[in-house]
Amino acid sequence: MSKASEEITLDLEASRAQNDNLLGYFESMFELFTAEGWKTLMRDMKENAIQINSVEHTTDNDNLHYRKGQLGVLAQLLNLENSIEIGYQDFLNSDTDEADGNTV
Repeated sequence: MSKASEEITLDLEASRAQNDNLLGYFESMFELFTAEGWKTLMRDMKENAIQINSVEHTTDNDNLHYRKGQLGVLAQLLNLENSIEIGYQDFLNSDTDEADGNTV
C-alpha cells in the first residue's frame, strides 16, 4: 500500500470515528429530550423566562444586565432541542453528500 493510500485510509477511519462520536452525541441528546425531567425543566424555564423578562422589579442598571444574562441562558436552554434537531439534519445531509461523492 502506498503512503498516499495509507493516509487516505487513516483519514477515512478518523472520519468514521468522528461521525460515530457525533451520532452518539445526537442520540444522547434525543434521549435527554424524551425524559420527564427535561420536560419539567423546560416548563419551569418557560415560566421563569416570563417573570425574568419583566423589568417591573429591576432595581438598577446592573440588575437589568443580570436579567439580560439570565434571559440569554434561558433562551439557549429553551432552543436547545431545536438547535440539536437542526444540527442532526445537517449531519445527516452532510453524511449523504459524502456518500454520494459530493463535497461542500
